[in-house]
Amino acid sequence: MLHLAGNAAGAYGVMIPTVLALHLALHLALHLALHLAGSLAGSLPDADTLELRVGGSRWSGPVRPGPAAGAVPYTQLPMCGRVDIHPPPAELARALEAQLAAGVDPQGRPSWNVGPTRAVPTIVSQEDHRRALDLFRWGLVPHWAKNPKIGYKMINARAETASTSNAYKRALEHRRCLVAADGFYEWAVPDPGQPKQKVPFYFKRRDGTPITFAGLYETWWDKSRSGPAEPDPDSYIQTCVIMTTAAGPDLAGIHDRMPVIIEPADRDRWLDPGIEDPAAVADLLKPSPKGTLVRHPASREVNSTRNDGPELVVPDPTVDTDVFLVG
Repeated sequence: MLHLAGNAAGAYGVMIPTVLALHLALHLALHLALHLAGSLAGSLPDADTLELRVGGSRWSGPVRPGPAAGAVPYTQLPMCGRVDIHPPPAELARALEAQLAAGVDPQGRPSWNVGPTRAVPTIVSQEDHRRALDLFRWGLVPHWAKNPKIGYKMINARAETASTSNAYKRALEHRRCLVAADGFYEWAVPDPGQPKQKVPFYFKRRDGTPITFAGLYETWWDKSRSGPAEPDPDSYIQTCVIMTTAAGPDLAGIHDRMPVIIEPADRDRWLDPGIEDPAAVADLLKPSPKGTLVRHPASREVNSTRNDGPELVVPDPTVDTDVFLVG
C-alpha cells in the first residue's frame, strides 16, 4: 500500500515555502565572480575549482578566461529544476502501464511550471512487480534526516557519485523510481557578463510520449513523535530526487548536465526491486542519444513559479536560436 506525499494528493502544484530564491542569487553572484576572476587570471586549466550545492543541484565552478572563439558562453544554472506535468494522473498511468495509488485524484491539477518541493507523479514497482503511480514531493529527505527541510537542497542527484553518497546510496540499491513529466526546462546564459539575462529552453521527447526520469525515493517521518519503527501519520512524507548525468547532444549549447532519461525498454529493469547492485543498472545512467529530445526557447514567464499555463511552452520567436548552436 503506497502512501500519499504529504498534502500533495491530487495536485502537481502544491507549493511548500523555500529559500531557493536566495540560493539562486548567491549562485549567480558566485559565477559572475568566477568569470571575472578568469578574465583577470588569463589561461587556466579547464577544471573544477569550486563546487556549490544550491537548491539540490551541484555546480562546478571552472575558472576560465572566457569562451573560445565560436563557443557558446553559457553559465551553468540549476540542473533540471522545473518540469511540465499537465496530463491527468490517470492518463499518465495508462501511458506508463501503471495503476494509480490509493488516494491519487485521477484528474489532478495540470501544471506547466512545476518546481522543487511540489508533488510530482512517481512510478514505483510494488511487491508483485506491478507499477504504481503515486505523488511524491520533489526534494529527497533521507530516512535518517532530523528535519525534512534538507529536501530543499536535494532535488538532483549526480549519477556519477550516487552509489557512494550517504544520502543516495541506499535508495539507489532499494528504492529506485521513475519521475514522469511531459517536458522540462533548462536555462542558458548567452552572455556571462549579463548573468541575469537567462533564456529558458523547453525540452520534450521527439516522439511526444512522456519522459521518465531516473529517480530515487525515500520515506520519512518524525522519529521523535512515534519512534523509528512505527510511522507517524502526521509527519509521514514520501520524497524523490531526479538523477542527472553529463549532457547529451540534444542539450548542446544550453547546459553541460541533463536529467537521466530511462527509455521504455529499460523501465522494468530500473524499477526492479530484486536488483540491489547499483552496478547492474549503471549502464542506464547515461546521456540520451542525439534525437531523443527536441527543444525550443520558452516564455520567460516560466522564470517564476507563480506563472503557469500552456502559454509557457509556446516557442518564443524573439530568441535567436543560432546563438546556441554548437558544432
